[in-house]
Amino acid sequence: MANIKNEGPYLSEWVDFHISQGIEKILLFDNESNDDTAKILEPYIENGKVEYHLIHGKARQTDVYNIALKMYNDFGLLAFFDCDEFLFCMNDTLAHYINEFLKDNVNCIYSWIDRTGSVIFAIAKNLFFLGKE
Repeated sequence: MANIKNEGPYLSEWVDFHISQGIEKILLFDNESNDDTAKILEPYIENGKVEYHLIHGKARQTDVYNIALKMYNDFGLLAFFDCDEFLFCMNDTLAHYINEFLKDNVNCIYSWIDRTGSVIFAIAKNLFFLGKE
């Protein structure tokens, strides 16, 4: 799942990469892009690999996380990415590694934090909300 805005120039590469890593469905929440993002995503939407949602307004990232968790709480795993992040495993697919790593954890959030303290990646499993509503 990613919240996107004007990611068109490298969006296909990002989607293709994560599909190659075993990600079954990519949920994209487009925050009013004006760079043909929806058109770029059409083939992925048509083949069922991407589910696209247009959102409006500023500073919507936490809102989008809450919306995604509520809409897709039946998913076994929901990961939050930025479209400039390419997470991979050297000897396995990302999907298989994450599922093996989390299979015994029912309710959890795992975050990767950079040296400034910013969360750069988070995985939520079987949660209903994140942050404030």
